Amino acid sequence: MQLTYHIDRQQRYILELLAGQVTTENTMHIFQQIWEDPAYDPEFNIFMDIREADVQMTEAELMQMIQFFDQQSMSSRAKVVILIEAPIETTLAFMYQKEVQPQTVKLFNDLEDALTYAGLDLETYDVLNSDLATTLTA
Repeated sequence: MQLTYHIDRQQRYILELLAGQVTTENTMHIFQQIWEDPAYDPEFNIFMDIREADVQMTEAELMQMIQFFDQQSMSSRAKVVILIEAPIETTLAFMYQKEVQPQTVKLFNDLEDALTYAGLDLETYDVLNSDLATTLTA
């Protein structure tokens, strides 16, 4: 799994792009690294693009990951936008949306719609393809 992210302190957003095989174990490992970033703030909103991800989780593993996030003091407590495309990722994202509290989770399959809802623009999103973004691998 590869996660490229950028923390935009001015807009109070964390932009995330996940690619490759995503499992419960590597997701928890990667997010612990993000939480250690000095710029990270759990009150910042999250924009997560998982269109390039191959999510390899069962329902039970997803619930385990949600429980892990719920138990972490650094886990986000803000609005989460998830950009999805493939059927399995869509199903798991719907399950995540249903189970996560107190976050507001919105799911989109169109980049422009997701950016509009998030109050972001394409230029802001494109920072994930620049030297300003950080890439983690698990």
